[in-house]
Amino acid sequence: MCLYIPNSWAAAASDFYVYYPPSTPKWKTFLLTFTGLASSFWFVDLLGIGLACGIMTNSDWSDAYEISSGALIVAGYGPLGGFGKVCAVVIALGVIANCVPGTYSAAIGCQVMGRRGQMLPRWIWVIFLVVIQLACALAGRKQLFVIFSNFLALMGYWVMVMICIVLEEHLIFKPVLNWERWAERDSVPMGISALVAFMFG
Repeated sequence: MCLYIPNSWAAAASDFYVYYPPSTPKWKTFLLTFTGLASSFWFVDLLGIGLACGIMTNSDWSDAYEISSGALIVAGYGPLGGFGKVCAVVIALGVIANCVPGTYSAAIGCQVMGRRGQMLPRWIWVIFLVVIQLACALAGRKQLFVIFSNFLALMGYWVMVMICIVLEEHLIFKPVLNWERWAERDSVPMGISALVAFMFG
């Protein structure tokens, strides 16, 4: 899961890099991306490691973990008093804020699936996806942690499939395609090979 989550942003990176000037050096794009992802994930991973170790040695944390992961975070910040409660709220809001860029990028994914998807404005897709997320959260609220743990573990395997498809696209097919006509249906392949590669993966 630690590999899947940062790598899953590769699919959405172009959605955000479109705002960079075309003259931006590749090394700068890489450095900005790596620094941003690494600094944010290292902090969260270290926090998770600390809380997991605390469960084994602190009965209060272990009892809190039996309730929920949110209760564990509150218990972990407990020694800091009121400031700890503020930190726990910031972490909870951070989880929500982390969904925003993904939902924004998922909306362009819906538009790219076909010309019919492009007929709806992006903000409508965003609202539609948020409604789906809300419905899933409400339906599975009592077992959400287990559902996401299992689902994210399965999604981790998808990353390697995506990496292979992107590398093949970049190294084998990119030189052949006319990128000036990327939006014209008759100038790009149907995507059967990508679908077959994904299905086998």
